[in-house]
Amino acid sequence: MTGAIGLFFIAMSVLMSGSIAGPHRMRAGLEAHDSPDEKRKRKRTSIVSVLIGLPNIMIALLLYLFLN
Repeated sequence: MTGAIGLFFIAMSVLMSGSIAGPHRMRAGLEAHDSPDEKRKRKRTSIVSVLIGLPNIMIALLLYLFLN
């Protein structure tokens, strides 16, 4: 369960950062042109999601290693 929570927050971080835009959107020129405040907010949300997700994944790995 802990690993799933970690993966969820890592996935949310990737989605919020906008790093996985589809090739069709990139070719059509539909990528978002955000204001500097929006970019800063999106980056902060992405970083917070990673900081929440990484400890959960690390705990899941430690539990897996020590309990098996």
